[in-house]
Amino acid sequence: MLEFVLLAFCNYIKSVLTSEKTHSREYTPLYSLMPNFITMASLFFGCQQFICAINHNWSALISYCVMSALLDVMDGRIARMMDAASRFGAELDSLADIVVFGVAPAFSMYNFSLHKFSSKISWSIAVLYIMCIAIRLARFNTQDIQNNSNIFSNHGLSVGLPAPMCAASVYLPILLFKITGAQFFTNFVFCSCIIVVTSCMAISTIATPTLKKFYIKSELKIFYMLLVILIFLATYMFFWYSLISILCSYYISILVCHFKFRKIKKLNKQPDTSAEKPKMISHDKPNPDQ
Repeated sequence: MLEFVLLAFCNYIKSVLTSEKTHSREYTPLYSLMPNFITMASLFFGCQQFICAINHNWSALISYCVMSALLDVMDGRIARMMDAASRFGAELDSLADIVVFGVAPAFSMYNFSLHKFSSKISWSIAVLYIMCIAIRLARFNTQDIQNNSNIFSNHGLSVGLPAPMCAASVYLPILLFKITGAQFFTNFVFCSCIIVVTSCMAISTIATPTLKKFYIKSELKIFYMLLVILIFLATYMFFWYSLISILCSYYISILVCHFKFRKIKKLNKQPDTSAEKPKMISHDKPNPDQ
């Protein structure tokens, strides 16, 4: 339902601002900067994570991360809806993602658990995560995935774990600690394993789901709208449990996409037996007596 509202709002603004095309090329429509404003808002909320980590305010930290993730999803969609996508906006979005979903989670987890062990090892793990996020975003911008990019995009799949989901995975110990209160989830070994595994998934070539090519049947629109409303209500009433459930559901969908991609690759490797066989050309000279 939120996406339908955004689409209608963007179409209205675009129709109003582009109705008169008498403006000079020296002027830029104000609506074309809206996606960049949303990106800067995402960066603003992402930077609040540093203050929350210093003050050990983990509840506010997770809330700011969720807000940044929602805005990060919105800016690209609004840019495409309003036909305002630009190279500048794409680069700004990537730089903001490095800070919001790369540097901020690494710094937060260092203050949450990693600082309890050797400073060199702890800081190396945090820096490893930041570098993997940077590589993942650079690869996403260039779309050079060993000639598999067309296979992934044509079937509605993405490559590697997206940056917002990487941040959510890294914050998993904080979520579990807020729910259970168990000190085990603040353990250095447990948090380090989570960060290292997430870093590897970020730069891997595993198939992950994406909503860019996710289509639904027209008769099921009401069902999906009610489902989204229920998710928002559940998140409002049971914030921590809802985040854990969403994260687990996403990882289950990764397993489904993995097996789907393996099936697609097997089908692509099979030879095409439906093609007609080439006709044999006879080189024998015709017999004039016949």
